Amino acid sequence: MLAEARSELIDRFGAVSCESAEIEGYWRNDNAIVRDRLRRVWVDVPDLHSNLEWMRLYAERWGERLGQDELYSRNYAVESN
Repeated sequence: MLAEARSELIDRFGAVSCESAEIEGYWRNDNAIVRDRLRRVWVDVPDLHSNLEWMRLYAERWGERLGQDELYSRNYAVESN
């Protein structure tokens, strides 16, 4: 499924970057400690409302497909030299 998610980003933005190392996350749900296995992918795109909205819908859709309570999407302004 990760390959499909990456392909969708490539189709939309032309490129994607991925970390190959798995990240372990731990969080408390009621009285239980829950462990997540996480992967990080990112794309560099223009800071446009249409891109932010597309990424919001992408995170929502893939969060559901992957059975996640939440799939985080972060955005940062990047300045080129």
